[in-house]
Amino acid sequence: MRWCQPGARPFLLDPPRKLSHARFMSIVIAHMYVSPLRRLVGLALQLLMGAGLILIAAARPPASPVYLLLLLVIGGAMLFSAWRFWQATSAGLVLTDTDLRDTNGTIICTLDEIDKIERGTFAIKPANGFTLRLKSRQRRGWAPGLWWRLGKMVGIGGATNRNAAKSLAEAIDVLKSPRGAELVAQARSDQPQE
Repeated sequence: MRWCQPGARPFLLDPPRKLSHARFMSIVIAHMYVSPLRRLVGLALQLLMGAGLILIAAARPPASPVYLLLLLVIGGAMLFSAWRFWQATSAGLVLTDTDLRDTNGTIICTLDEIDKIERGTFAIKPANGFTLRLKSRQRRGWAPGLWWRLGKMVGIGGATNRNAAKSLAEAIDVLKSPRGAELVAQARSDQPQE
């Protein structure tokens, strides 16, 4: 069962699994992916914009070379952005009992570093997402349509489903609460011993 299905409970949706690529075994609490349709629409819009700008520069070049260069640079940047978007959204996000990471293994932040979650209407956050305020500054990072990290802020969302992002934020809230430690301990004890 996927995390982003409507009506899903916000905690321990799937049977607990262990991440084998981690340094130590972690329990997967939730995961979130970008749907194939959203990926295609996002890619198509960016490709159309980039190709359109380059086509305008080729078919009807402006009189000024500055404007011609500007059209070509912005069109090229849009094509590069479309490529990065396609790569980034092929991965998903995984919330474990210790951290939030993407499915490629990049750790976005640990749960200990999270100070608070901002989900309000006027919060600085990605579309259909939320922002995590961290206790300390982190290295910048960006996966277009999925997450970004700048200073003490981590934005989750963009091309993701609004309900899936809301459920992920609620799962982080539960893990940060005192009850979260009890639930994780219970899930660890339910793990089969190897």
